[in-house]
Amino acid sequence: MNAMNLTYSVHRAARLAVGVRTIAASRGLSHSAPVPSASDIDLAHGSPRAQALSSLLSHFRAPIRFAFAYGSAVFPQAGYTAATDADAPMVDLVFGVTHAAHWHSINLAQNPGHYSGLRHLGSSAVAAVQDAGAGVYYNPYVTLPCGTSVKYGVVSIDRLTSDLARWDSLYLAGRMHKPIQVLRHDSRVSLAQWANLAHALRVAFLSLPPTFATDDLYRAVASMSYRGDFRTAIPGLENPHKVTNLVARQAYYFAHIYRPLIAPGPDAEFSEIAAWNGDTVEVSAEPKTRAAMLAALPPKFLARVANAFGHVGEVDHAAAMTMATSPKLRDAIDKALVRTIARPALVQSAKGVLTAGPAKTVAYAAAKIRKGVAAKK
Repeated sequence: MNAMNLTYSVHRAARLAVGVRTIAASRGLSHSAPVPSASDIDLAHGSPRAQALSSLLSHFRAPIRFAFAYGSAVFPQAGYTAATDADAPMVDLVFGVTHAAHWHSINLAQNPGHYSGLRHLGSSAVAAVQDAGAGVYYNPYVTLPCGTSVKYGVVSIDRLTSDLARWDSLYLAGRMHKPIQVLRHDSRVSLAQWANLAHALRVAFLSLPPTFATDDLYRAVASMSYRGDFRTAIPGLENPHKVTNLVARQAYYFAHIYRPLIAPGPDAEFSEIAAWNGDTVEVSAEPKTRAAMLAALPPKFLARVANAFGHVGEVDHAAAMTMATSPKLRDAIDKALVRTIARPALVQSAKGVLTAGPAKTVAYAAAKIRKGVAAKK
């Protein structure tokens, strides 16, 4: 597959127009509009919903190379009732930028109120805090001039593409395993995202039985980013049914992301080793095939899988064959996911007190807890 086809594949997979809880004809977005069913959504990138989300970028003068929207305000989730104004979900955004300090310098001048007290230390200090953990700086509870409440994260293109291709932290790469609405495209990110989706399928194929339901595939890829995230271990802080709820309402989108990589077609990476048969997927259980999938994982992640087996050093063909056919492989993959995710996720949450400020941090945690409690009822 050449570079042009790779780029098109990722663009098509990522360009899933979304059911946004928002579109007011004159003001952009509003939380009052209902979420449409999947059959009602125009998947074209230029659909009114995609354009409404993209219009949010016009409120930022600092240059944004890549942007996407995600979260429950963008995609429907099962298990949630209509939110009150206090608990209405923010539109979650991520901006990929070229130079973080320069970007924050411009944004601080335009939007100082978006930042916590860190703004008084200047853009270089803000960029230094951004670099910690997974390399994302979040400003939550920001009300844009159009009236939409957003939480936006800023990440350098270098850090983002590295995480997508190499699984440095799986903080954003894991988020991008799930449906997202790309608002501004970047070719580097597109190619790295294609690799990210392929890695996610390899891990799922190695963890699931040879034949499995498509919903099992979606749950497998959706759950990866939560392994090792301390928030999932604290009762009430995260909805314990989050992955199930995601898949229940978003299977249509997951299929648009992953089916083209499996079913026969110009974008299929796995069509020779896997078959998409309606509601099921069948993957070759040949030892050589499994070893090849394992060996194709990001080197650092593969080393962590090998370490879980007690293997140190290069993973040669013989070692890959041994691990790929071991009944302990799924547990080893889980341990590698935890080692990859745990520390960056903890640092990101800890620095949230600095980047959001105490008041917004408490408000954000309280909203999370209310959602978690409501999910248990």
